Amino acid sequence: MKFERVANDTVVFFSTEENLDVSFSLQEECDGIATYRIAFDWATEGVPKPVKMKLIHPCIDIHSHWTPVWRRAPFIPWHGCKSFESRLGSWMPLGQFCSKSGENRLTLALADVKTPIKIANSVTMPGFNVETVFTFFTGTVAPLSHYETVLRIDLRTVAGCEAIQSAMDWYGRLGYCNREVPDGAFDAVYSTWYSYMQDVKAEDILKECRLAKKMGMDTLILDDGWQNEGIVRDYATCGDWKPAPNRFPDMRRFAEAVHQLGMKMMLWLSVPFVGWESENYERFEGKYLFDYEEMRCSVLDPRYPEVRQFLIDTYIHAVEVWGMDGLKLDFIDRFKSNGIVSPEMDHYSVEDAVETLLREITAALKKIRNDILIEFRQPYIGPVISTYGNMIRVWDCPEDAMSNRMAIADLRLLCGGNAVHSDMVIWQKEEPIQSVATHLYSTLFAVPQISVRMAELSKEHRQVLKAFLAFRNRNRELLMKGTFAVRGIENNASYTESVLEDRRIAVFTTTPLIRLEEQFKEDIAINLSGADEVFIATAADTVKYEVFDCTGKRLCRLKTLRRNDRLVKVPHAGMIRFVR
Repeated sequence: MKFERVANDTVVFFSTEENLDVSFSLQEECDGIATYRIAFDWATEGVPKPVKMKLIHPCIDIHSHWTPVWRRAPFIPWHGCKSFESRLGSWMPLGQFCSKSGENRLTLALADVKTPIKIANSVTMPGFNVETVFTFFTGTVAPLSHYETVLRIDLRTVAGCEAIQSAMDWYGRLGYCNREVPDGAFDAVYSTWYSYMQDVKAEDILKECRLAKKMGMDTLILDDGWQNEGIVRDYATCGDWKPAPNRFPDMRRFAEAVHQLGMKMMLWLSVPFVGWESENYERFEGKYLFDYEEMRCSVLDPRYPEVRQFLIDTYIHAVEVWGMDGLKLDFIDRFKSNGIVSPEMDHYSVEDAVETLLREITAALKKIRNDILIEFRQPYIGPVISTYGNMIRVWDCPEDAMSNRMAIADLRLLCGGNAVHSDMVIWQKEEPIQSVATHLYSTLFAVPQISVRMAELSKEHRQVLKAFLAFRNRNRELLMKGTFAVRGIENNASYTESVLEDRRIAVFTTTPLIRLEEQFKEDIAINLSGADEVFIATAADTVKYEVFDCTGKRLCRLKTLRRNDRLVKVPHAGMIRFVR
C-alpha cells in the first residue's frame, strides 16, 4: 500500500507489506523549519515488518551531500547506491543536501534515534530529484500496535554547519544531552595503541608517560594488550579481563605510579567480545548474539541481566580496585539484533538493552567517582550514546590527517558539549617536520591523542610536538569551548574555526585566504594549504601580525599590516597571528 503526503516542496510516500494505518501531519512550521508527526497503527500487536517512507525533493542548487557516517564522500549518490543504518549504537538519522557554497538546501532529522532504521539518499530517475528513503524496523524490535516519531525538515538558506547544529539542538530539547563532562575529558592524551599495539609492558609505558607529561599530556590510555601474555592479533582471549602477569604484575601499583607523575589513567576494554579461549566463554554459552569467526570471539547479548551485571562488575573492579580514572569502552556498535528472543531476557530489543547497560554502567561508576572518564568512538556517537560517554573519538585512521580532520569537524557539530577526541596521531621516524605538524594541527579542534614512542622521537619531531601541545594547551578554552564552525563541508571541511569572545583560531587546508574581521582582538590562522604564502582579503583597520613556523619559531616579529599588503609569507604548517 502507498500513502502520499506533501511537506513544503517535499513529496512524501509510505509503503509497506502490512495492513496498517499511517498518519503524517504537520506539527509546527516556523522560519523554514517544519516538524511532522509520523504514526503507524496496527490492528493487532506484533513485531513489525519494514515500513518505508520516501521523501522526494527538487534537486535545485544542490551540489553535495552530507551524513554523519565516517569517511562518507560528499558527492550525491545515484539511485540509492549509498545507505547506512541508524540505531542506538550506530550513527543517527540525520542528513543534508547543500549548495556549491555550502549553504543548506535540505536537512532531514528523525526524532527516533534508537530503532534500527536504514537511510538511503540519492538522485533517482526519472525526474532527477533528490530522494531520501527511511526504512523503519530493519532490526528486531519489541512487538508494537502503535509507533510514532517526528520528522524535522529544515529548508532554511543558512550555512550547512548551522543547520546541522540546529538539528542537534533539537535533539537536545528532546532530552538527549550530556551536561556532565569532566574538565579532565579535555586533557591531551598519550595512547599506547599505535605506538606499542599489544606489546605493552608496565616499565616501558611508565617511561613513556614521564616524557609525555613533560610534553603536555595529562592522561594515559592503556589500550589492548594489557590482558594478553603474548601478541595474539585477535580477540580470542578477551573476556576474562585479568592483567597479564608478565606485562602488568600489579595493575593497582602501576596506576598509582602513573598518578604520581601527575597523569590520569584510563583502561581499554572490549565491551561485547568474549574470546573462544577465555575462561568465561563457557559461562555465557547460549547468551551470545553471534560469532566473529575471523576474530575468534563471540558478541555477548545484553538482553540477559547476568550479562549486563558481568560487564558492570568488570568495570567497577577496574575503577574501584585498580584505581582507574576512566575507561575506554570499545565496540559497542557490535551489539546488534540477531532476531532471536528468549524468555530469560528482560528486554525484547537489543537497542533497549544497550541503553539499559549504558545507564547502569554510568550510574555504577559515578557512585565511585563522579568525574569518571568514559570514551566512546565512531560509529556509536548518536544522541543516546552521547548522554553516557563524555569523550567521543574519531574512528581509527592512522596516518590519515584528512580523515582525522574531517571526522573531528563532524563530531564537533554532532556531539554538543562532549569532549571530541582525535584518532591517535602517529607518524614515521623519517617524516619531514611539516608533515608531522600537518598531522598534529589537523586535530586542533579536538583533544589530541598522541601515539608515538616518545623516547624515540628525533629532536626536530620533539620540537614540533612540544610547540603544538604548548599552543593547544595555552588556547584550550578557545579551541574546546568556543563556537565551532566549518565551511567547505562539501570540500573536505577545508576551513574550520573556533571563536570565543574577541578571539578566533582558524585552520585552512585549500585556498590560503584570510578574511580579517574587526571584532577580533586576536586572530590566528594555521596554514595547512600546502602553499607558503597566504592572501589577506581585507585589512580595513590597523592590524599587526607575526609569523611562526611549525616548530614554534617566530619568523617575523610584530609588524603593521599595510593597506596594500595582500600576500604574506607563511610556511606550510606555520601560523600567522594578527592583533589589534
